[in-house]
Amino acid sequence: MKKHYSRSVSFLVFAVVVCISVVLDRTTKTLAETHLAGGVTQPFIPGFIDFQLVYNRGAAWGLFEGGRTFFLIIAAFTIVAMFLYIAVNTRHSALEIIALGLVAGGAIGNGVDRAISGEVVDFIHTLFINFPLFNIADSSITCGVILFIIVLLFGMKNPESTLRVESPTKVESPTKVESPAKVESPEKVESTAKVESTAKVESTADDVAQSVAESQPETTDALEASSPSSAPEEPYSEDNRAV
Repeated sequence: MKKHYSRSVSFLVFAVVVCISVVLDRTTKTLAETHLAGGVTQPFIPGFIDFQLVYNRGAAWGLFEGGRTFFLIIAAFTIVAMFLYIAVNTRHSALEIIALGLVAGGAIGNGVDRAISGEVVDFIHTLFINFPLFNIADSSITCGVILFIIVLLFGMKNPESTLRVESPTKVESPTKVESPAKVESPEKVESTAKVESTAKVESTADDVAQSVAESQPETTDALEASSPSSAPEEPYSEDNRAV
């Protein structure tokens, strides 16, 4: 995940990387002058790298030899430009700050040599390729430049991931999506349908029975009204018997 730093954190990380680079460079140069003096060669990785002490008054391959003042001006300009670059931009990627710190640390390391004695201590010798001797400061500058080019080419300054001193802007939570309606199992649907059908039939039967019960008194009254009235019975008497 890509991290980005605010301006204050960027200066802090930059200073830490510069200090580490300078300390490693000065320590290894002191060890080289102590243990490799007198033309001593110390194998490090057989057939790949060994250590030899060499003093260089110029740049790689002896270029610009004697250009002490020129190199000091270049180193000072580089460090100031990096400080301004960090100060102008509000946020920086982690790789970007590390790259700038490596370049600045290497420039300071070799600048100290040129300011003190006018020559740079080199001691790392590659055996697998014909390449000039170099030191930790040179390695820091080279790695920093390569890393910075990678940052520029692949656009590492992505504002999505941040590590800031200030509290990050709160991001509102997305609208909650309502859960879809639960689909009941076929057995449960069938059972529910049966229960509803049975209840509906029973309700219909009750309605019919109630309707019949209500209509019975009306039917009885209608029948009684429509039937002819019976003749009144004559009283029994002797005359009726004779007839």
